[in-house]
Amino acid sequence: IARPGRRSAAGSKSRTPAAARATLLVDAERLLADSRDHMGTVEARLAPTLAAIAAGRLRARGIDLEREPERARGSLSPGLFALIDPGRPPVEDRRAPGLETAELEALIGELERL
Repeated sequence: IARPGRRSAAGSKSRTPAAARATLLVDAERLLADSRDHMGTVEARLAPTLAAIAAGRLRARGIDLEREPERARGSLSPGLFALIDPGRPPVEDRRAPGLETAELEALIGELERL
């Protein structure tokens, strides 16, 4: 049931590609800003997103991140692998500072080149 003032699922599909892209960019900017503030945001929201991207790109190279973490480790920088390692223990202090802007840019750049 659609609520007044809210778009239904069908209504959100009618957005133009440019509007949808703008929404995604705003969401991504917010996520990256939050990830600089708290390690909990990195672990809960950013790491799974980066892991999904890396897994897809590794899969294109014949590497399964979940089944072959050691092969994946060899294809990624230590920093990126540490963030997306399927066996990584949870962050103890979720309010600890997140990643610096330069670190985030380097990780994203690495994924783009992968």
